[in-house]
Amino acid sequence: MARPPLTSGTWNDEAGDSAEEAPVVAGGLLDLGPLGEGATSEVRRARDVSLERNVAVKVLRSVLSDRAEAVARFLGEARVTAALQHPGVVPVYAMGRDSEEHWFFTMKEVSGVTLTDAIRRFRLGETAWSQRRLVEAVRRA
Repeated sequence: MARPPLTSGTWNDEAGDSAEEAPVVAGGLLDLGPLGEGATSEVRRARDVSLERNVAVKVLRSVLSDRAEAVARFLGEARVTAALQHPGVVPVYAMGRDSEEHWFFTMKEVSGVTLTDAIRRFRLGETAWSQRRLVEAVRRA
């Protein structure tokens, strides 16, 4: 059964045209490519097949999976974030380990402009945002 296309019109740069060809990033989630990364984890876009929605998946780096302190910090982040109820906090949907023993948690995928991009656009004069609006956005963050 073919899945509906994503807003962008593609499932994954490497996956071809159908969800069935996309690699699995964690149980029941189809990998749609990277969103960002940090020192301890990577965030990837994925398709939750059972709920037919896109999510963000934060995955702890493999090299840290054996370090109890890193795992505890990662799981603590997921639990604390899941407990928060605020419009400025991205909701956490699930947490677990995939078949290759990678720790992960899924969150609502949020689209929009990053703060870095907003500042860059402002400096280049490529945005209608005023300096006041930009400062207010930073203050609220």
